[in-house]
Parts: sequence; C-alpha cells; structure tokens
Amino acid sequence: MSELKNCPFCNGEAELITSFSEYGVETGASCERCDAYCESLDKWNTRADGWIDTNDKWPERICGNKIWCFYDGLQFESECDEDLIWCNIYGNPFTHWMPLPTCPARK
Repeated sequence: MSELKNCPFCNGEAELITSFSEYGVETGASCERCDAYCESLDKWNTRADGWIDTNDKWPERICGNKIWCFYDGLQFESECDEDLIWCNIYGNPFTHWMPLPTCPARK
C-alpha cells in the first residue's frame, strides 16, 4: 500500500479507515480536522490541479466574480458582491477555491 497523504483540502493529518463487508476488507481515509472522507486511498492521495489554498492566494475581488469554494467538507459557489466581499449561501469563509470555467458561447 502507498503512503497515506495528508488531507487534500485542509492538509490535516489523515487517518486510515478499515471496514469489513460482504465483499471483504475495504480501506479509506478521513481527516479529523475538516471531516473529509474518501472510500478510495488512490483517490484520497490524488491531488487535483484546480484547488488553490487561501493561504497561498486569494481570488481577485471584482464585483460579480464567481468561484467554486471548499470549507469544512462543503463545496459551494461564492460571488464577490458590490462591496467586494465574498458571499455564499452558507455564510462561511472558505479555505480553498478554484475559478469557475467561462460559460459556453451561444450558437
């Protein structure tokens, strides 16, 4: 088995989870800090190119700018309002973000 990496969202220490089912022994990973969980160690250890840690870089504050966010196990859209504050339906800050793709052009 490969080494278990820290949490892909908050970089917290990961814990190996082992469960038994009718299909045999299954292993996954979880994070105590942000409650992230994944049933596949390969997926847990894979890092996406898109997430940006807010400790490294904040998104540009332009009114109407929209981004995809992560906070405490939740993923959600956030929009920069006219006061240049990031607003979302949860009212939470976020720890990671990625730009949304541009909308497709109309034909």
